[in-house]
Amino acid sequence: MEEKSASQCGCSPQLHETETNHRSRVITVQFLELDMTHIGASSCSACMSVEDQLHQMVTELQPIFEKVDTAIKIEKKLVTSLEQAKTLQFKASPSIRIAEIEIIPTKGDILGLGERYWEWNGTFYSSPPTALVVDALLRAYANNGIVPDKTPTSYEVPYYLQEYFVNPSVKTQSGNCGCS
Repeated sequence: MEEKSASQCGCSPQLHETETNHRSRVITVQFLELDMTHIGASSCSACMSVEDQLHQMVTELQPIFEKVDTAIKIEKKLVTSLEQAKTLQFKASPSIRIAEIEIIPTKGDILGLGERYWEWNGTFYSSPPTALVVDALLRAYANNGIVPDKTPTSYEVPYYLQEYFVNPSVKTQSGNCGCS
């Protein structure tokens, strides 16, 4: 029986381990967002929208990367604590990381109560533009998915994330998801 790719059968683009083992390369895309279950929500609308968009982009791009024997694998990480935010050097929710490239909102309501915007070539978008994700995937492919050694940079958890984890009354009273 002939095996079908995820894109041919309409399956989720999140590849199973056995599917990625058949490819000579795997590019891992990390999707990071705040865990909001402790305030009674599963996610914020912006995070859900960006995650859906990311899955759609990967579904569309996977057939192209299959031609060069490369799989794209999405890993979702929920940031549940201040310590985890520090360890991951988490800057904003949602974040998309592909090799050394971090795709995060760079403008908008700092407390996540309003719109967030992603910048690409000097223009701001209300969601990560496909070209930004394609660019990051192509760079990861060109670098063989390897993150270059970098001198560790100083990182401090942004104040809005500190507030999210430290002051529960702020997030529950205002509906603040702590997103950038």
